[in-house]
Amino acid sequence: MVEKRSSFWRSAGQTILVYILWLGLAALSLYVMMQAREAITAFFRLVTLNRWIIGAIDRFGLFILGLIALIVILVEENYLREGATEGKLLRRFGILLGGTVIAYVLFYAIERISIELLVQ
Repeated sequence: MVEKRSSFWRSAGQTILVYILWLGLAALSLYVMMQAREAITAFFRLVTLNRWIIGAIDRFGLFILGLIALIVILVEENYLREGATEGKLLRRFGILLGGTVIAYVLFYAIERISIELLVQ
């Protein structure tokens, strides 16, 4: 009886940890999506000066980025949940966190480079 109770609490703890990590990754993914929006807008300001085109790209891009972020967040949840059952939760969290940070750095670099070229 004690062994079943211990197993239950361990499983419940893993599940809670999965969803805490997932919420953190989801928030970070949404932040990266907003950085991607800024990078796309800065890039198209560099390419074209027509404010109507930039506005349309910004609005349509936000919709597309929102869909991509939703898909990424759902895939992250499944990936973490399966990692918990296989005993690889922290490894999988590290992989997802690393990918998210790399995406952020790339979008930030694109934005900074575009702004620097635009100012010149």
